[in-house]
Amino acid sequence: MTTTIPASLKLARQQAITTDYYALGYLALCIASYSDEGASPDKVKAAIAANVPTIGQIGDVPGTWTLDWGPAITTNLLSWKANLLFAASYRDPSTMLPIFSAVVIRGTDISAGFLGVVKQLKEDIEPGCQVVWGSNAAGACANESESSSVTPYIARGTYNGFKDLIALQGVNQSTQATQTLGEFLADFVPQYASDIAPLPLVVTGHSLGGCQTSPLSLYVNGLPAVQNGGVTVVPNSFAAPTAGNGGFATHYLEQLPNARRWFNTLDAIPMAFDALSSIKTVWTPCGDAIPGWANDAIDVLLLDVGKLTYAHEGGNATRQLTGACGSTTGASDPWGAQLEWQHFPPCGYWALMTAQYGSQLGSLNYPAWVTPQPACV
Repeated sequence: MTTTIPASLKLARQQAITTDYYALGYLALCIASYSDEGASPDKVKAAIAANVPTIGQIGDVPGTWTLDWGPAITTNLLSWKANLLFAASYRDPSTMLPIFSAVVIRGTDISAGFLGVVKQLKEDIEPGCQVVWGSNAAGACANESESSSVTPYIARGTYNGFKDLIALQGVNQSTQATQTLGEFLADFVPQYASDIAPLPLVVTGHSLGGCQTSPLSLYVNGLPAVQNGGVTVVPNSFAAPTAGNGGFATHYLEQLPNARRWFNTLDAIPMAFDALSSIKTVWTPCGDAIPGWANDAIDVLLLDVGKLTYAHEGGNATRQLTGACGSTTGASDPWGAQLEWQHFPPCGYWALMTAQYGSQLGSLNYPAWVTPQPACV
């Protein structure tokens, strides 16, 4: 366990735990997770490995970015490229100790191939069955009464995705050993944990990755290396649909009081699954009426969810971004164009965060390796 911590690093670590100062850095990591979508797994890994170190300095805190583990990606032919995970750190350049370390979960990759997309869709939209958190996903589905209770229940699709993530194998970039995330953290955390300056261990993801942030954060928080002390898990989800019921959301915040949930009020995806019907009218003020196919799809999901309850974490975790209508002039599918504008990071998150939370965030340029640069940032 690290015992010699410079005062400046101690302050920076505390800043990561108690404030949102580094949040644009977390979002940049989420953007990096989408690098080279559609390419082979090896090319995707190489692109992420090349992009992470170039994210840049956050605000007035000098730092060096390192890829520490992974990327790990699903290569099972029946769920090709469905999930991706890596770990990285923002390090103090004078000591090379982490200011914070992060576990990053990629969102939905629609270019993963048919079976990979099907797997992700099952993880995204299988809300009709909830299982007890920590149970086997093959167990009995919750009934209406159980779902509305204080017992933590999680969507079976989300649980299956979580199990896939914790089984992925990635390379420890320091030792070159191939390990699961849990095995990597068992080696990594004791090197940098500190009782006088706890290591902030961020868990972050966008969209599907945001949904997986809560179960993966609970898993990471329960690892022996974390429970031994000197580390604080700091979840930050972006554009996340719900993972489970109110009991799960309450349990999550009880275990992880430093969690943050960033969401855009005009992003439809976070409305799944606790406010599904709201998606039908979310963009009415923008003049983009829902097309018949989308209306029908929501009706199917509403029928599937039935009377099961879903809930987001609230209270101090909430980081609301007030959405603004995007330009869809000339789009062949204005509703789909508005969905893309609001949900994906450039316009629906990065631009809103810098505009609405700028005084609380350390400045950071939008990742230079995203080309062409989005017009809204």
